[in-house]
Amino acid sequence: MKLAKTLSMGVAFVCCGFSYAAVADCNAANCEVTRDGEYKKKESGLCMLTESGGSVTIELRTGKAIKLVPGNKKEHFKDKKGQMVVREGVNKGKGKKYKWDNKKIVVTHAS
Repeated sequence: MKLAKTLSMGVAFVCCGFSYAAVADCNAANCEVTRDGEYKKKESGLCMLTESGGSVTIELRTGKAIKLVPGNKKEHFKDKKGQMVVREGVNKGKGKKYKWDNKKIVVTHAS
């Protein structure tokens, strides 16, 4: 597990250090995905969180990228289907929760 975390941090450095340095904030993180109250083990785990120009992209360990654009209110976003997503802080500022009507993703920043 420690090796996986170290490798993910290295990938984050390469991703953020070279590709996104001038335009985005890119962080290695841990994502816990639940849909309809059920924990999604396959999608949960190491992930990448990228924030740029108010938009957010969460790349799950499966490679699926969830792109969110700013909504009408602070901490509100819309996904590619136009569904409303609300962002809340969790774990004393060490993470964020993104909530849809039937799904949530809790993103905790890797330390």
